[in-house]
Amino acid sequence: MKKLLLFLTFVSLLFGTAVSTFAQAMPAAIKIEPEGATAFDQIKLTFDAKLACTPDGKTNLRGLTQVAMHGAIKKLGTTWNSWGAPGVDYNGTPGGGYTTKLTANGDDTYSMTFIPATYFGVTADDGVFIGISCVFNNGTGWDSEGKDTGDGACIDFQIPLAYTTTDPVGNFYVNMKKIIEAEEFIAGVDKVYLVLDKVGTFDMIDLDAEFNSDSIYYVKVETGIIKDSTYTYHYRINTATAETVDPRSFTAMGGPNTFNDWWNDDPIVIPSTITFKLDMTYPIAHEIFIPGTDYIDVAGSFNGWGPAAGTYHLAVTDDANIYSIEVDSLVAGTNYEFKFRLNSNWDTSEFPGGLYNRSFKPKAGPQELALSYNTALNFTVDMTKAVNSGSFVDPTNYVDVAGAFNGWSGSAQLTSLGSNVFGIKIETVKPETLYGYKFRIDGSWDNSEYPGGGPNREYTTIYGYQTVHHFYDVSASVPDLRLNSILFFPNPVTDILTVMNTESVEKIMISNMLGQDVKIVMNPGSSAEISTNDLQKGMYFLNFVSKDGNRRTEKILVN
Repeated sequence: MKKLLLFLTFVSLLFGTAVSTFAQAMPAAIKIEPEGATAFDQIKLTFDAKLACTPDGKTNLRGLTQVAMHGAIKKLGTTWNSWGAPGVDYNGTPGGGYTTKLTANGDDTYSMTFIPATYFGVTADDGVFIGISCVFNNGTGWDSEGKDTGDGACIDFQIPLAYTTTDPVGNFYVNMKKIIEAEEFIAGVDKVYLVLDKVGTFDMIDLDAEFNSDSIYYVKVETGIIKDSTYTYHYRINTATAETVDPRSFTAMGGPNTFNDWWNDDPIVIPSTITFKLDMTYPIAHEIFIPGTDYIDVAGSFNGWGPAAGTYHLAVTDDANIYSIEVDSLVAGTNYEFKFRLNSNWDTSEFPGGLYNRSFKPKAGPQELALSYNTALNFTVDMTKAVNSGSFVDPTNYVDVAGAFNGWSGSAQLTSLGSNVFGIKIETVKPETLYGYKFRIDGSWDNSEYPGGGPNREYTTIYGYQTVHHFYDVSASVPDLRLNSILFFPNPVTDILTVMNTESVEKIMISNMLGQDVKIVMNPGSSAEISTNDLQKGMYFLNFVSKDGNRRTEKILVN
C-alpha cells in the first residue's frame, strides 16, 4: 500500500495542472473552421485572395480554379513570426493522402480540409503545435503569390491554432550516483535541496517507491515561477554543502519546464549505438572500389584511429551500393571524429592527406547516419551586406542554411570564422547531385536571402571535400555567365591544358577522383597554361571559382 500511495502522489505532482488556451490574431485573409481547433483536429482552411497582399513583381491569385499552399507547422517555443518546421512545399506530398491544392469557391476564396498534424507528419510526441506558417501560389511557380499584409510589406501568413498549456511549473531532477559511490552522500541520511533564485529552497525526494535510493532526487515547483522570467538554480546537500559549478539558468516557458541534471554536472555515462549507412555508388561506378575484392572499414576516435586487422569492416546490405556497420559502446553527447577507408589504407581513405575528418555527437540509444563515401560540403557565407544594412548583428542574430540536403527545415547555426564570415560542414550529401538552398537569419524565411519565393541557390556536388563560398543575398543560384564563357583545351590533355576567358576567375583547381586538389592556379588573369606532365593518367575534375563565389566544374582526361 505504501508503494501505491507514493506512486499516486508522484503522478499527481507531475500531472495535476490547470489547462488554458492561447492564440495569436487570425490573419484577415484566413478563416479556420471550427474556431478553437487544434493541430490534431480536422479543419477547413479558407484563403481569401481579395484580402491577400501581392508582392511587387507578382500577380494576384484572384479568378483561378485552384491555388496551392506552401507551408510548415509551428511548434511551441519558436518565435511567432519565424517559419515553422517540418514543412511541405507547394509541389510536395503531404501526409494522410492530402493535397497542397485549395479548391476555388467562386468568389476569389479557396478552401481545403485537412488535419494539420497528419498533413505535416507530426504527432503529439513531437511537441505542442501552435500554428501554421504559409504562403499561397498558383500551384505551378512563384510568378503569382498571396501573402499576409505586414507593416508596409507582404509577409508570411502565421495562422494560429489552439493548444493547451499551463502556468509555468518546474520539474527538477538531480542524479547523485557519482557522489553516492564516492561515499560523500549517504542515501536515507543526507538530504538534497534545490535552491531556486528568487523563488526559494525546496526539499527533494528520492523517487524510488520502496525508499531504496535509485540516486535520482526530484522536486516539483508549482508556484512562484513567472513565464518569460529568467532564473538561476543549484543543488545543495544538507545545510552547507553546495555544488562547486556555476549556477544553471533557464527562462520559464508556459507549462512544464523539466530539468535533468547531475550533481556538479558530473554525468553518468549514457550508452549510445550508431549504424552508419555508407553509399558507395560513385566509387563502384568509377572502379575506385571493387566489390568482392576491396573492403571498407571505419577508423576514428572511438577505436583509437587504428582498428585491429579484420575489425570495423562495413558489410554490404540488400542494396549492393550501400554498406553498413553498427558501432556501439559510445557515450551520448560525446563528439567523435572518424573516416572511412578502402582496404585499411590511409592513402586511399576518404578526404586523404589530413584534409578533413567527419564528426558526430550521438544521442542516447540507437540511431542511424546515412553518408556518401568521400563527399562533404564546406559552406561559408560572407554576411557583410546584412551587417552593413543592420539586419544582422553578431552574436545577437545567427545564420543557418535550409535546403534539399536537410529537408528545407534548417541546419545548426553557422560558426563565426571572423570578418563577417560564417561556416558549416554538411555531410549528408551525395556526389553529382543538384541541391537547392538558401541562407536565413534567425531561422526565418522572412529574413532569408531572396524572401517571398525568390530564387534558390543551386549547387551540384562533386566527389570529394568541397568548399563553396557565398556572399549573403548576392547572386543566388543565378549562374555567372562569365564562367560559362571559359574555354579549355585540349581534352583529353597530354601535357599542357590551356584555359581562356578567365577574367572573372579567382582560382582554378584540378582535383583527382578522391577530391584531392593536385593543381591550383590563383588569379589566372585572362588566360593560363597548366602543365599536366606530373599527373598520372586518368580522370580529373577541373574547377573554376569566380571572385564572387560561383563555381563551374568540368571533367578532363589526362593521357
